[in-house]
Amino acid sequence: MNKVMNFFKGRTVSFYLKVAIAVLLVIPSVYMGMRIPVQHKYIWPLICVLLGLAAEVLAIIFEDKKYGDYIELAGVIIISAEFGLFMSSSILDIVDYVYGINFWGDASQFPFVVLYGSILGVGTLISIVLCFLKKKTDTEN
Repeated sequence: MNKVMNFFKGRTVSFYLKVAIAVLLVIPSVYMGMRIPVQHKYIWPLICVLLGLAAEVLAIIFEDKKYGDYIELAGVIIISAEFGLFMSSSILDIVDYVYGINFWGDASQFPFVVLYGSILGVGTLISIVLCFLKKKTDTEN
């Protein structure tokens, strides 16, 4: 338990935001993983969210390293692509809900699409903002 406490001790705000992004990415990945047997359209978004989650975990681990910024940038690109893939995969569910029909999508999934799309949108926005935060340098210590 002491090792865990020492790991979190003295960390920056960006570290905790990266942890929040990783948690936010887990929630929609569970939804997409459960929907893949029914709707195969979530295969690519799920692959992207898992890659984005891996990139965020690596960005947390290698935060103080020289190449940590590149890992974080790769994570932002993957997460942004995943958000776009999720929304484009879910557009038929949204259209069916708006028109009150069940034709191409599944209108009953609309609340879940909005909920998980919002979670992914917040995670994407936070990850983009994190790329522009000033990094702590050795001269500031």
